[in-house]
Amino acid sequence: MGTPDHLTEEEVASALALSKTMIGDLDWNEKPSNSAFLEATSLLFDDTGATVPGLTVELRVRAGIYPEDCRFDFSLFQVKGSRRMRAYQINVRPVNKPSHTEPNGEIWYGSHHHFGERAEIILDTGLGCDHHEKWFKLFLKNANIKFGGRYLPPTQVRLI
Repeated sequence: MGTPDHLTEEEVASALALSKTMIGDLDWNEKPSNSAFLEATSLLFDDTGATVPGLTVELRVRAGIYPEDCRFDFSLFQVKGSRRMRAYQINVRPVNKPSHTEPNGEIWYGSHHHFGERAEIILDTGLGCDHHEKWFKLFLKNANIKFGGRYLPPTQVRLI
């Protein structure tokens, strides 16, 4: 069992191995506590069509002043007890922006992903800030999620 604040590697692997489906189109809404962010959330369903208890998807976009100043987060969360914990997440950031600090103080730039609390640099995918849908598809693939809806980019919703 993981600490109260984190999932164990086994719990992360179990959440990722489970076959899951997002049903419905993406529905982007302003985050109530910060209108600079848009969010889309979804329950997940198993192969029988039943909801998967405790697993949810949260997609978040922050609008930058310039198109190349993106901030996208694609997250799979697992509820454990009364806490929502990260099972898997991709953080998309520009290659010239600090994006993560390791426990040893090393600062990473650009995009990376998390398996629970363990972070890894994403090797060059050739994807940038103008590839939201491709990042979304990479998230779905890595998190073992099928998508049964229509992709709607967050750019179709006006921020501020």
